[in-house]
Amino acid sequence: MRKAVIALGVAVLTAAMLKPAAAQVYPYCAWYTDHSTNCGFPTLWSCQASVSGVGGYCGINPRAAAQRPPVYRKPTAYPRRRVPPPTR
Repeated sequence: MRKAVIALGVAVLTAAMLKPAAAQVYPYCAWYTDHSTNCGFPTLWSCQASVSGVGGYCGINPRAAAQRPPVYRKPTAYPRRRVPPPTR
């Protein structure tokens, strides 16, 4: 009986520590000429290799683009031009 309680406790703790698997969103999709789509490419090169000979094109996965944080760039400071004073 005691072994059953320990085994049940271990099973409950193990189940509590597990987390569900998350789906990975790859950055590139292939759109084929037969109107099918595959968005499981980690690189543009692998997408183009899949499309070559079959027909279609590759592009950025719209779901992956929506998940990217916006890129904030520091504005470029241009040097001020010195304008000579007007001549009279």
